[in-house]
Amino acid sequence: AGARCPRWPLLGLFLVLGRPLAVVGGTRLSRSPISRVIRLLNKLEQKVVDDGKKEDEEFDRFMCYCKTNARKLSKSIADAQAKLPSLQSTIKEGVAELQRLKGENAEAKRDLAS
Repeated sequence: AGARCPRWPLLGLFLVLGRPLAVVGGTRLSRSPISRVIRLLNKLEQKVVDDGKKEDEEFDRFMCYCKTNARKLSKSIADAQAKLPSLQSTIKEGVAELQRLKGENAEAKRDLAS
C-alpha cells in the first residue's frame, strides 16, 4: 500500500519557470491568473523601459538641435549687430539722396513749366 496516484491521473500542476500550469495529457490548459498578471506587468515594464529609451534618444537629438541652432542664431545676431552701424549709415545716405533727388525733380518740373 504505497503512495497512490491522484484521482485524476492526467491532470497535474507543474511549475515552469516559477509559473504554475495546468496540464492535461501533456497539453497546457491555461496559466494561473497571478502568472498572467505577472507576465502582463513584465511586458508593461519592458514597454515603459523601451519608451524611456526612445524618449531619451529624442531628447538628446532635440538638445543637439537646440545647441546647434542656438550657436547659429547667436552668430547670426552678432553678425547683424556688427552690420547695424553700416546699415544705419547707408539708410541716412539713402534718405539724403532721396531728398536731393526730390529737390532736383521739383526744380526740373518748375523749369519745364516755365
